Amino acid sequence: MRRKISLVSQEVLYLSEETDASVKQWIESGQYVKMQIATRAEQSLCSKTLAEEGQNRMQILTEKIQTLLSS
Repeated sequence: MRRKISLVSQEVLYLSEETDASVKQWIESGQYVKMQIATRAEQSLCSKTLAEEGQNRMQILTEKIQTLLSS
């Protein structure tokens, strides 16, 4: 009986350690994904800003061309 209890106890300990390792790996993966999402969000914001600046410059250029053609 003691031997069975000891074996079950060892198995529970092993499973507990295995579960702990899996949870740590999931946490690390989650942190990596979070970092990637933050990077992509920053890149998207930068792209949006550049596109808006380009659009504004094109608008100014179009207005200047219209002014030259009207003169």
